[in-house]
Amino acid sequence: MAEKRGLNRLTLVMSGKLLWDADGVDCQFENLSMDGALITAKSQSLTGLGVGDVCRLQIPQEAENLNLTIQAKVVHHLHSLVGLKFFGVNLKTYSTLEYVIQQEKVKQGILGVVANSAPPDFGAVS
Repeated sequence: MAEKRGLNRLTLVMSGKLLWDADGVDCQFENLSMDGALITAKSQSLTGLGVGDVCRLQIPQEAENLNLTIQAKVVHHLHSLVGLKFFGVNLKTYSTLEYVIQQEKVKQGILGVVANSAPPDFGAVS
């Protein structure tokens, strides 16, 4: 099967939170790119969440005091595994996500330490 993704995904070990309607679950990232993510729910089932549903993905970055929240659409759902496609991403969110991915690459040794590696100064990002 040919790869359909437009952007490379970064395999990582990072926690986040998946939010929809009035529900939310802690999750573990399996991979992340600039246009989507694959996550696994840590403890609860994702009852009430299905393909085509809109949700929000929170990506906390405690070291930088960032709490990035991105709107996403469920494109794949199997038990506790969920594939997400981001949408409605503004420039601030895009830049912060780019920073998060860059920092994860540095942590994994995929990318050397980058000059000007401070997080974007956008204030509260959502």
